[in-house]
Amino acid sequence: FGTLYAHRDADYIAVSYLGEATTLTTGTYSFYLIEEELILTKTFSEKLFAIITPIAHAAAGNYTRITFEVTEPEPEPVIDELILQYAPVLYFHPREEYFPMDVEHFVEASALWSKDGADTQLYSSSSLTFEEFENIIDSGVDTSDMYLAFSDPNNAKSMEVGAAHAVYAKTNSAPVTYYRRMVDSGFTVLQYWYFYAMNNWGEVSDDIFTNNHEGDWESIFVFLDDEDPKYVAYSAHHNDGKNEVLNPLQYSSVRREWGGDEVVKDGDQVISLVAQGSHANYPNNNGGEHNTGLGVDRTSIDGDHLMIDTFSDIDGEDVVWDEYQGKWGADQVDILNSDSGPFGPKYSAVSGHNRFENPVQWAGIDKIVRTTLDTETLEVLFPEQEISVVFDIVIPEGTTIELSPHNEVVTFGLLPNDSEVLPHFWDIQTTLPENIFSAQLTLPYDLDEVEDRGYTESNIVGAYYDPTLNTWTYFPATFDSTTQTATFNITHFSRYALALVALEGGEETGTSTEPVLVQKKKTRSYGTRIVRQKTLVPEVLGSATSSIPIGELSKLVNAFEELALMYSDMDATQRETVQKIWVSIDALLRTLRK
Repeated sequence: FGTLYAHRDADYIAVSYLGEATTLTTGTYSFYLIEEELILTKTFSEKLFAIITPIAHAAAGNYTRITFEVTEPEPEPVIDELILQYAPVLYFHPREEYFPMDVEHFVEASALWSKDGADTQLYSSSSLTFEEFENIIDSGVDTSDMYLAFSDPNNAKSMEVGAAHAVYAKTNSAPVTYYRRMVDSGFTVLQYWYFYAMNNWGEVSDDIFTNNHEGDWESIFVFLDDEDPKYVAYSAHHNDGKNEVLNPLQYSSVRREWGGDEVVKDGDQVISLVAQGSHANYPNNNGGEHNTGLGVDRTSIDGDHLMIDTFSDIDGEDVVWDEYQGKWGADQVDILNSDSGPFGPKYSAVSGHNRFENPVQWAGIDKIVRTTLDTETLEVLFPEQEISVVFDIVIPEGTTIELSPHNEVVTFGLLPNDSEVLPHFWDIQTTLPENIFSAQLTLPYDLDEVEDRGYTESNIVGAYYDPTLNTWTYFPATFDSTTQTATFNITHFSRYALALVALEGGEETGTSTEPVLVQKKKTRSYGTRIVRQKTLVPEVLGSATSSIPIGELSKLVNAFEELALMYSDMDATQRETVQKIWVSIDALLRTLRK
């Protein structure tokens, strides 16, 4: 700059002339405040002289010297270009009360407790600073038995849902996206993590199994194959991409195809519908409701839309808090340890899979199979999936077929009345042109799953999902009781499953009779899906759980989830015992869902 003008204030006019254009480098500089009264009482020529040469007043002492220092600004953090390119946009419910925040503000509003033996408050909320928190972690002390208490910081194992609102408001934290870029099994994985002060799902919901807890870590992952987006995975409650035996709370798989109709995007930015209170992420609004099996998640397109532009690298060289192994929220008082704060990204394995270190496994991408034919053939087998395709024409060498399994309750698409799709479906893609072939598709089923739903094998039909009409269409199927597989005819590849239908008069489909769909249940519509009305659930679940209120069953499940984390270290007898317990819980949940 050339002439430097400072604004007129109460008692002074600040002026200084530096001559030709000058850039101030690092160093110490001075300018002068000329007393206003002296200048304003001067003649025009004297005023002009005072403005041009303020230093001339030095001898008379009619100035105040101001000294300031110019320092080099802190360099702006360099954000990975791919992280910026694919950063999600979050759509919140209009009545959402908690938004992604900075962990530093949460820590400094909390007390730090240790539950090693008797609960001991290590730092009060007024004495705990983020610097001291990181010093504790950096010292190498074991933090696995520690927890941060946010809403009721001065009482052990205590949470005050109502008080949390005021504590959160005082933090005044801007929204933050925590990110990580890493490589897993050949995929470049872009991890986006969001931290919330509270999960107040129970507070905003009337459902009996919904819960409250302090601290809430949620995430959205984008998987790139040769820098091309291939899959997106959305964290939601206890879901993963596998639905293995130790995860009975699975109601949806987290993975979606990048180019699929279910994924809503704005250019390269995925849009996530964030559920009110629980902050579960969904790829679309689904009419505003998502049935989790234990309660309804509510989303909306009418609330705040956040494209968070503050990014923090979890793997940054100066980051220490990510090594904290304790709970980000109060440890609760009940012996089942439900409604407690979660572990941080590096140490969380809600579904039994650590998505921070093993995102491909968590998303179930490792279960996707792709085969490229090395010779022409009529039959393609996927033995690991127990699936086969028998064509009516010879398929040429070099044809690629990809099979992507999803183990989840089907909550999308309109279903014919008095029917349901089994909780497994497959996306099948091929390089073959559509509608040039017919084929017999064979899919597996679990007879126990069929019978648990009150059906027999005679009720099994093939099912195809039409994304254009958002409907499921059924086809007659033959079943093989020995292999527990069902076969039906297709003319192209898409999304397929097996469904169960009620038969008129109880007749069986056999191998050639087309099932007749009959309406026996009232339904109510929510947007684009049909939700079947359920009867009220009693206070307790039958004689087997006569001493366990429904509210306690959720706590029981949470407790065994923590037990499941030690599954890999158990011997064969312990594993068998744990599996039997999970099977019992799963049966109770199935009864409740009915």
